[in-house]
Amino acid sequence: MLLRRNYYVILPGLISLQRSEDEIKIPSLITASFFLSHDIRRDVNLYLVFASEKIAVKFTGEKIGHIHVDERSLLGVLKKIRKSLMQGKKAGSPHSGITLQKYDKIGSFLPSKAYLDSDYGTPIEALKKQILTQREISIIFRENIDLKLPRSFPRIKTASKGKRTSAKIAITNIVIDRWLERKIGIIT
Repeated sequence: MLLRRNYYVILPGLISLQRSEDEIKIPSLITASFFLSHDIRRDVNLYLVFASEKIAVKFTGEKIGHIHVDERSLLGVLKKIRKSLMQGKKAGSPHSGITLQKYDKIGSFLPSKAYLDSDYGTPIEALKKQILTQREISIIFRENIDLKLPRSFPRIKTASKGKRTSAKIAITNIVIDRWLERKIGIIT
């Protein structure tokens, strides 16, 4: 049994990003979510939710292809996504395993059962039994945006205070992988 992981990262906006520190964070989010030393995680979905455009970009681990761990390659994928948005596309697939999804209100897009990453949440280790009884886990991260969410989500602390979102996702993947290795002998 695998545990599907859905990571929702809420960002200010994609089109407004230039070659800046914010743009560099996106490849690291993709790398942290998907890349193993020998393969791509097939049990992960990464949603980059761009608040200003009201667009979510979904990376589906089972379907994603032709991406490489190097930053240049990932910035090329990001360029394709930006180009699609600038051409007015609000849905569709700019790349293998990547889809654009338009939403009206962020509350209608986020899953009803999800955790919100917080420095003051319950440590992920304390939720091990609860998480391992589920078929999937969804965690919402906010990156450089103070967006009020339409409902409250239980808070979860995925890593120590001050870590970047990409580090929190990588740590969460490692923690869950270790749990699964002990529970059912899956080697990741």
